[in-house]
Amino acid sequence: MKLSFSRFITCGIVLMFAFAFTASGQDRPRFEKLLNELDVLIWSTAGTDRVTVRLRIHNGAAYDPQGKAGTFALVGDILFPEQGVRDYFREDLDGDLTVEVTYDYVEVTGTARADEFLTVLETLAPALMNTEITKETTETLKAKQLEKLKGVSADPKRAVSIAAATRLFGVFPYARPVEGTPESVSSIDFADLIYVRERFLTADNATLSIVGDVRSDYAYLAARRLMGGWKKAGTEIPATFRLPEAPPKETETVYVEGEVGRHGAAAVESFPRKHRLYHAAEVLSRIVDGRLKMATAEREGLSAEASNEGFLLKGMFLVETSDLSPQATVPGTDSRLPARAALTQWLTLPVTEKEFADAHAAYFAEVSEKGRDRLRADVETYGLGSSEDEIAAVRDLKIEEVREAAGELLSRTAVEVVIISRPPAVPDVPADPKDPLRR
Repeated sequence: MKLSFSRFITCGIVLMFAFAFTASGQDRPRFEKLLNELDVLIWSTAGTDRVTVRLRIHNGAAYDPQGKAGTFALVGDILFPEQGVRDYFREDLDGDLTVEVTYDYVEVTGTARADEFLTVLETLAPALMNTEITKETTETLKAKQLEKLKGVSADPKRAVSIAAATRLFGVFPYARPVEGTPESVSSIDFADLIYVRERFLTADNATLSIVGDVRSDYAYLAARRLMGGWKKAGTEIPATFRLPEAPPKETETVYVEGEVGRHGAAAVESFPRKHRLYHAAEVLSRIVDGRLKMATAEREGLSAEASNEGFLLKGMFLVETSDLSPQATVPGTDSRLPARAALTQWLTLPVTEKEFADAHAAYFAEVSEKGRDRLRADVETYGLGSSEDEIAAVRDLKIEEVREAAGELLSRTAVEVVIISRPPAVPDVPADPKDPLRR
């Protein structure tokens, strides 16, 4: 069977990234385990004049204490509470310093010129080993977080996706936003941050990776000297959570004050990161997203997108729609693009060879460019086979697997949330009897 020209080009791109990944020695780091059980991975790449030091804690916001969502996010903030440290990395080290908190991990990344490698490690090590947590710092960071959350609550697009996750997962941790809510953050005490530090920020729950223009022996000795004294917990932390109830089928409608708009979100439980169909769902989400973009391209005020997330224990496939036309919130007016109907429609439509080829190539490029250290950290966090197994799984993905993922998602109950936003007073718009703000 002859391949189309576009399919031929796509296959070439996939093979190119596969060759580049293998040729770079991506899966062949120097591996050392310190006496405190900290895993150290070193990739020495001479001639690049850059270095990246990444420390990943293999637990995240899924372990926030009950009723205190946002605790891990605050711990991430308290590692480097002063903006001056980040400015120093950018202005003096020609690099960057970031902290990422997800449901499944906390990751600190420092980049700099290769000759500043020791400075990077000397900055990261004490912040993680001797995280200083005081009442004063906690209250300051809580105030900043609450200010950020005002912006989140005022954004219906963000609010509707959070509401859909809450409706889908119920009491399960993935229903709680990583950044928390105003109520949950307000209830966090500095003792909660100390608990997280003592329980989770330990050497035997972390992986340190070093990638760059540094000698392997030098990097190892520096890591051993600076982080060898980090204490370990000595016990594993099992992921035991109460499973959510079956999600409700009825559409939830929420009325808020703000700019005119109708925002919808439909979500269905997807696949955990380790599931064999996870990569298929990622490719499928790109296909559905492309279909939605085409369907709304010439419709004024209308937009839509699709995404997929795979966590340690579960996943979520999400379709979001926004209608900002003046008629969108008029009582009795139907949505021009209901989120759940769009989810069902575009999952039902068979995936074509061209759609698969384009989405597969784009996804493989993303995975290949992710970085050898981050991919290896994912292996540790999610209990995957190996870096090469992950690359092979994406490279060898078949269209039949994507179609199987679509069928599996269609068989599951999808939830839908709609947020209708209107200014306090809208002239010539009749009252909506269902709107509690206008009764």
